[in-house]
Amino acid sequence: MLFSFSFIFINKSYSQDLHYSQYNYSPLNLNPSNAGFDNADYRLFLNNRTQWKSVTAPYKTFSVGFDMKTLALGAPRNKPNTGFGLQVNNDKDGDSHLKTLNIATSFAYFKSLNDSAYVLTGGLQLGYTQKSFDLNDLNFDNQFTGDLFDPSAPTGEPVTNDKMSYLDLGFGLGAQLFRSDDFQLDAGAAVQHINSPKNSFYSSGKVNIAPHYIFNTGIRYRLSDQMQVLPSLLYMKQNSISEFDINAQLKYELDNPQLPVSNIYAGVGMRMKDAIVLNVGADFKNVFAGFSYDINTSGLKHVSKGRGAIEFALIYKVKTVRSRPPGPPCIIY
Repeated sequence: MLFSFSFIFINKSYSQDLHYSQYNYSPLNLNPSNAGFDNADYRLFLNNRTQWKSVTAPYKTFSVGFDMKTLALGAPRNKPNTGFGLQVNNDKDGDSHLKTLNIATSFAYFKSLNDSAYVLTGGLQLGYTQKSFDLNDLNFDNQFTGDLFDPSAPTGEPVTNDKMSYLDLGFGLGAQLFRSDDFQLDAGAAVQHINSPKNSFYSSGKVNIAPHYIFNTGIRYRLSDQMQVLPSLLYMKQNSISEFDINAQLKYELDNPQLPVSNIYAGVGMRMKDAIVLNVGADFKNVFAGFSYDINTSGLKHVSKGRGAIEFALIYKVKTVRSRPPGPPCIIY
């Protein structure tokens, strides 16, 4: 039946996990070991994505998060090597208005090696997710009586729950190689849904979420006094579903303190077999603002006319006044 098929698809389709084209600007969704791992002492970040508006009821994703450096375990007090992060994700999908609210905390530890030329990170993420949908927004075969549709007719579906929730667990590792002001390499590996939580609106359902693996790497390389290139890769896999993204940005440093903008960014990326992503961004003192647009290239392009998704990202950084250990001027995001 239509409803059963829809929810089997929802439970089996792992594209329902959070999906951002500007993944480097949603650090806690990318890897929990990123919590507090930045030259700033505090960060606030916001992400918003609207997808497939021209095809069906749009998929809308919104995230807001916060992270900070915390304690210096076995290190001088002015060199904190732990971090804490809090992330709230809200997702609304399709005609059934399937809503997903996720609240997650992340804890990270950093270990510097060889005078901070190498940094290893590890992080743990604990989360709570609630899902719900609106049954009144769906139509069912049993409600079609001959040539007429009767919304008051019984649906014939054995679903009595329109809400479900579960606890979630994730883990991540990261590494950073800082060779000079001209070169920096970052890499990370993370896994979400380690505990394979139950994901079904049926009380007797036995559908579980498979672990979701995320691998990313990025380079910062200086081309000239004012120009840097920032290539990055992202690979994600969950059961038989996988995604591979290739991205490259140019960063241009404006050497004019009278301007409100200190750096501007422009780049292009490709989500294999799905979309081409165009992006721009700028640094305004302590604030980064980014915008991206997905041009759909999959089979859906005939219906979407190439229109994929619009996405915004904001990051606000705060640095306290205190002595800092030697190290990279800034990680790749």
